[in-house]
Amino acid sequence: MSLYVFVRALEFAWNCLEDEGWFKNRPWWWGSWMIMPPALGQLFHAFVFDRDCFPDSYTSFVLKNSPGYIQARPEGYPAHLAWPKGEEVVDSLAEIARLRWP
Repeated sequence: MSLYVFVRALEFAWNCLEDEGWFKNRPWWWGSWMIMPPALGQLFHAFVFDRDCFPDSYTSFVLKNSPGYIQARPEGYPAHLAWPKGEEVVDSLAEIARLRWP
């Protein structure tokens, strides 16, 4: 939450300075929106590598809203076979990164 508030404050400060004419010679596509991707990247990094520091409510939100990446158990899948939970998939992703695959 503090990261979000900090980044939003930076964005508002940027917009204020832009309104006062501080950034006249910048490209047309460069703006305050470019502050948000690094912040969201930091959140994703914390989600994958430091989940103990990541809020449980946000973890469940991310896992629930990413069915294309972390798929639910198929209906016809045999019950005696294991199917990974969302947290196990994310932990495996972190382990692959730590092992520097490929």
